[in-house]
Amino acid sequence: MKRLERVIARFYIDVRVKNQVKFLEQWGQKFSIKPEALLGKIDQLCEKLNQQESELRCHRQHKSLRELESLCAQAEPYAQDAQILCVYVDCREPKELRSLAASLLGRLKNGIILLLATSSDGRNYHMVFTLSPKWVEKGIYAHRCLLEVMAIWNAKCGGKDDIAMGGGMPVSLGKPEVILGVCRSKIASLLP
Repeated sequence: MKRLERVIARFYIDVRVKNQVKFLEQWGQKFSIKPEALLGKIDQLCEKLNQQESELRCHRQHKSLRELESLCAQAEPYAQDAQILCVYVDCREPKELRSLAASLLGRLKNGIILLLATSSDGRNYHMVFTLSPKWVEKGIYAHRCLLEVMAIWNAKCGGKDDIAMGGGMPVSLGKPEVILGVCRSKIASLLP
């Protein structure tokens, strides 16, 4: 019985080795190189891929910085040395929208930020509202403000004192500019 197991195991190993050699020969032909040089070629391709990924990350980072600067430039002065920013952005994922709001808040002095975006399925709007710590210290809370805003459309929201998110407003309610105008007016009425 043990001899039979050894024979079967040896046969299995031989088949695996032959398949691997055949695989290497096929890829060697695709790259027009010998199988023994294939590992070097794969290393070169991996290095080139890593370099291109690094360049892409750098490009995305520069693009993000330009977009942040552009959005910050749209912020308007508000009472008590604050800045308010209510804009539509092209962010399909709520996590991205939250991250963008946090980045903007770090750049705006005493900021009040409301970002509106279309959901990934394109059927609803979602938004994020965030306030600088100075507003929270004064008793103005993001989740309470957004709750008031979302109540206009019978939509839902949740969050914390400094950041809140809401959604479920159908895009059929109107263009982003109209929605933002209503939101800005409501927020202004809630702030001192």
